[in-house]
Amino acid sequence: MRFHHDGVRYRYERKFYVGELSRAEVEMLVALNPAVFSTIFYPRSVNNIYLDTWSKESLNDNLIGSGQDRVKTRIRWYGALFGEVRAPKLELKIKHGHVNRKVTFELAPFTMKHGLRAADLHSLLRRADIPDALLQDLLKLEPALVNRYRRSYFRSFDRAFRVTVDSDLEFYAAEPRENTFPPTRPGPAGIIVELKYAEEIDSRADQVTQGLPFRLTRSSKYATGVAAALDAW
Repeated sequence: MRFHHDGVRYRYERKFYVGELSRAEVEMLVALNPAVFSTIFYPRSVNNIYLDTWSKESLNDNLIGSGQDRVKTRIRWYGALFGEVRAPKLELKIKHGHVNRKVTFELAPFTMKHGLRAADLHSLLRRADIPDALLQDLLKLEPALVNRYRRSYFRSFDRAFRVTVDSDLEFYAAEPRENTFPPTRPGPAGIIVELKYAEEIDSRADQVTQGLPFRLTRSSKYATGVAAALDAW
């Protein structure tokens, strides 16, 4: 999948791994940052179905660091994992060098259930308002992983920086045929903190990161989840 970059706004995402502190302690440290972060949204559960080719091209690009744009494709919704999904979205997260952006499409409601197949998701994509050339690429993909985590949201006083705090990671193996979604063992016990900001203010980011006493990481929930699923098998 190829995308044009003219006039497109990109952002940085700096990820940090926290393995020794509780969620409450992490959120307190975020609030004490000199950028003065405050809560902007209620905490909620985030659910994703990651889509990839049979040969896991997206995963391999992520692991080896492809020189071309890297694209992660997922269907995202909030709240309960199983049951009626009322407002799902297709998200394509496009990484260009060290920055990224998201392309999003609204999807029709569907039921997340045991027995879900790649054909069910392809039908969902066909019903969406997606350009035909992109749709043909998407129809080559199949479910590769389901993950779920708890997320809280913060924004700096000047509204230039955002932080998300993710915990309670869970992963479920997925495949093209009917899925029973057997749970894997839980994901890493630690917490993932993400700092997000526009490309043009990167020169200001060090002042913020110095106030986040966490370990920088290249953590990918998709790659981590696939590894956890393989271990469980």
